[in-house]
Amino acid sequence: AEVGPVSPPYAAPTAIAPTPYGAAEVEVSEAAAAAAAAAAALGGGAAGGSDGSGSPGASAQEVWEFKVRAGWEAFEDSAQRDLQQRHAEFLAGGKSRVTVMNGAHSISIFFDKMSSKLAGGKQQIRDIRNSRDQE
Repeated sequence: AEVGPVSPPYAAPTAIAPTPYGAAEVEVSEAAAAAAAAAAALGGGAAGGSDGSGSPGASAQEVWEFKVRAGWEAFEDSAQRDLQQRHAEFLAGGKSRVTVMNGAHSISIFFDKMSSKLAGGKQQIRDIRNSRDQE
């Protein structure tokens, strides 16, 4: 069966209804639609980032980093995509605290404080930043 329009990965469907032609129509929640709009405003969208990576909102100049003793270190590529998506959702009124995987580590991210720590513990809290904000 052929599927109707596909919503971006960050826009979770709230209901799926069949059309008279057998294809599915997807209704997107208001929060997901707002997140999609925020991601589009950041340069992303269903087609992906402006760097051709397919990362919503990502661009060649945009990198999420965390503070280390010697300066700043970039999150891994898979975490970059997740951080872009989750940050767009946060800007659209979503959760300020999220958990992302950075390699084998589960990291708690606090967008309201722009900080992070290893999930599930009392480890060191580290500053985070988006290099786009540093320009």
